[in-house]
Amino acid sequence: CPVAQYARGGAGMGKDKSKRGWKLFKFFLRHPFAVEGEGLGNGAGLAMYSAAESLTYPDGMYDQFYNMFHDKIWQDKLFVRHKAPRAKILSLWRDGKMEREYASAGDDKGKIQWIWKPVYATMGLGIDRCKNLDKPPSNAVYMMVEQVIPSYHPCAEWFRISTLWRHEKSAPEFGYCWRTYNKTTDTRVQTDIIGGHAVLVKGGPRPYVGTHEEYGQDESLSTAHGFYDAGDNKWVDASQYRDALLQAYELALRMHKELGKELANVGWDVMVRESGPVFLEFNINNGFLVSDHGVEQCQKMLDFFEEEYDKRIPLAASQKAEADYRAVLKAGGNGHTGGNGHTNGSNGHTQT
Repeated sequence: CPVAQYARGGAGMGKDKSKRGWKLFKFFLRHPFAVEGEGLGNGAGLAMYSAAESLTYPDGMYDQFYNMFHDKIWQDKLFVRHKAPRAKILSLWRDGKMEREYASAGDDKGKIQWIWKPVYATMGLGIDRCKNLDKPPSNAVYMMVEQVIPSYHPCAEWFRISTLWRHEKSAPEFGYCWRTYNKTTDTRVQTDIIGGHAVLVKGGPRPYVGTHEEYGQDESLSTAHGFYDAGDNKWVDASQYRDALLQAYELALRMHKELGKELANVGWDVMVRESGPVFLEFNINNGFLVSDHGVEQCQKMLDFFEEEYDKRIPLAASQKAEADYRAVLKAGGNGHTGGNGHTNGSNGHTQT
């Protein structure tokens, strides 16, 4: 068990706070993949359990799944289709050379700060400040992207919005929203994923996990809205963020509907400027941070992953069988047992 995360996370969360450490220890024993997510996976949390949705995704739609999971350029096109504000992409680079220019820096060259961002979801490559407009960090595939500067926090800050789709429902629903940010002394472009606030803005949709009741807070109080710091049991004012976040929730739900109910869980990375939300990317196999949540909340998410997997796996199996059957027919077979597709009896009926 990664001791550093075990020691720092979850203080003040859960109804019985005195037993938090013991319950967390038992949770890690029961769900060992969560250990990797909290430690080696840098905050991936329960992502390895959420990844069950990859196993049930239809084979016939694999190309779309690959693009959604892997290609940030494809994701940007989704944002454009839904008129979702997003970070401006300037150019695409491969092997240290510019392959395609999407826009001209023009007058923005001195006004906008640029970053190098990997195009593909390749482990080990991070985001770097663009110190040289003609030299990416390596020969990997990078895109030069606008560095979105938050309007209401002096350092890096972003939000993870989760949308969840129960298979029997006609549309996805709001899962939760989580804020992560750097302290004023931390000037990095990126933030640590672990350590943040639950977002419960006034008039927002009721989250699947992370409700007022789960934190022991009275929703009717005017002061019990905004960013909730569960560690210190205090609220941080979020009135300036409210309209942008509500707009982001609506856009995320609309875009998840296009992606399809084959995905039970999608995580959307969003930043907030005075003009509104700015979408950065979305994540399939979206994680859920164990260190920052109550054990009961983590178990609730695990139950969701398991229930939705159980609903989808029979459909995935039947689709796989249908695809195999059609492949046999295309190859010249008859798709039935036996050489001639008939029973050995005298009635000559086709086998069922």
